[in-house]
Amino acid sequence: MALLAVFIAGTIIGILAVLIINRSYLNKSNVLQAEASPFTEAEIIKLLNDNGYKITGRRKQLPIITMVGDKSHFGNVIVDFEAEKNNKKYLVKVLENPEPTDLLTRQQMVELAYISKSHSLLLVNAGKKELLNISFKLPSMEKDLFLALFLPIFIISVVIGIIAILIQLKLF
Repeated sequence: MALLAVFIAGTIIGILAVLIINRSYLNKSNVLQAEASPFTEAEIIKLLNDNGYKITGRRKQLPIITMVGDKSHFGNVIVDFEAEKNNKKYLVKVLENPEPTDLLTRQQMVELAYISKSHSLLLVNAGKKELLNISFKLPSMEKDLFLALFLPIFIISVVIGIIAILIQLKLF
């Protein structure tokens, strides 16, 4: 019975450790700063053209209505460029040295993806003069979520359980 209590306590401690580590990681994510790009608009257009993209629009404001309760709040999402390549349309966002996996960059790109489902997303890293195609995949509930969340917790619990057994047998 004591072994079961140690195993349950170890499982709870393991879950809390995963949550604390995850929360501290999210709090340390970089904050995007609105900086003026050292590269001119002409240089960015040249970069897009050199990579086969045709500019079809500039500084496009896409309307968005945010519903809070039963109140509507109107706003705009600004896209730096619209482009086309091989009959495929792109919304282009220009950022200075972005980290595509950073929380705020990802949120901006998800917002653009949600608003304009018919366009692909292109992120221009003005600092390195590179183009990044951005897409998102939501994990399936059966497979990816299990592997991403439950499997690490299970492994931690098993390790803690083994340590508890070794302590009970006085081998550790």
